[in-house]
Amino acid sequence: MSFDVLEQYIQPEVFILIPVLYLIGLFLRQTPFIPIWLHAWIQLVVADIACAIIIGNNVNAFIQAVLVTGASVFLKDLINHTVYGLKGVDRDPRTGQYITKKDKDQS
Repeated sequence: MSFDVLEQYIQPEVFILIPVLYLIGLFLRQTPFIPIWLHAWIQLVVADIACAIIIGNNVNAFIQAVLVTGASVFLKDLINHTVYGLKGVDRDPRTGQYITKKDKDQS
């Protein structure tokens, strides 16, 4: 897939939001009182506000916000599954936190 195909869907002006939303997701993960299921919604609201400022307040801005949020969440999942999968780390289905095999054996 070439970069041109990606530009057909996401406007070049809002590409900068993908790494910004990724960093916001990293900060949200370090915040214990915000549930994991809420992270993508918070990122979507931030992206919607940013796209409305960059593009203008219209339907296209909301569509771009959904696309950059999806790209950011996909990037986070891709990195997490690659890094943690190579290390042999599993995910706790109840909390969503990554746990090592050593931690599983102790519990």
